[in-house]
Amino acid sequence: MSRELVVVTHYTDPWSVWCWALEPQLLRLRERHADRIQFQVRLGAILETPVPVDFPRQEIARMFAAARRQSSMPLDPEVVLKKLSGTTSRAGIAAKAAQLVAPERFETYLRRLRMAALVDGEDIEILEVQEKLATECGVDASGFREAIETDEATREFYGDQAEGRLKGVTGFPTVVFRNAQGVEVGVSGFQPTEAFEAALLRVTGARQVDEPPPDALDLVKRRGPLATVEIAETCDWLEDVATVRLLELERAGKLSRETRCGGYFWRAT
Repeated sequence: MSRELVVVTHYTDPWSVWCWALEPQLLRLRERHADRIQFQVRLGAILETPVPVDFPRQEIARMFAAARRQSSMPLDPEVVLKKLSGTTSRAGIAAKAAQLVAPERFETYLRRLRMAALVDGEDIEILEVQEKLATECGVDASGFREAIETDEATREFYGDQAEGRLKGVTGFPTVVFRNAQGVEVGVSGFQPTEAFEAALLRVTGARQVDEPPPDALDLVKRRGPLATVEIAETCDWLEDVATVRLLELERAGKLSRETRCGGYFWRAT
């Protein structure tokens, strides 16, 4: 008898610092329960209209710093002070354009958007930046621009956002688990791995045994570049232990690292 998959829907905004902070937990969920879940993404916007002149950017920068401390994900807390545009919806529309043109590259592009905004300090609301990142990710540039200019991506984006509102999503990240009978359990905000394991338990009615941890080198080859904490979370290592083991792989010529925003990102060589 085939096992019924649990549909896991991540409601997210590419600009969301807490969605970026949650990347380790979601990577672990997908790697360790790969044959039990069907993972999908729905996009939305934290800010649909330009922020007022007195928008408390310093307070938001402090929140970004808190997200870095709590998650150990490298990011630039002052990115909000550098951001020129006052909305976050255009990045989500760009992600939908990539999904329409190259579905197999969608997750790569969404991840690249997050890194560009929160690590590199780029304004991913700007079309030129979006197109540059699309090209980097192997998304056809002409198809990408057409999906945006014809408003096809815009319609898809607002369809995602409408779905989220119907589900009662009021912030990002929100992750909803749904079983074959339609029973749903939601996990909102930045939560530890245990919260997602508990949600999976609630919708299946049975404890889900993790798959063994993946080989770290294989994980980086498939998913890289990855932050140290992402590898540590997925492999059930302490972060210090992960650093030591990854440095060993670097010395063996199998990995390379890049220091960004106070942390390491690892790539296969």
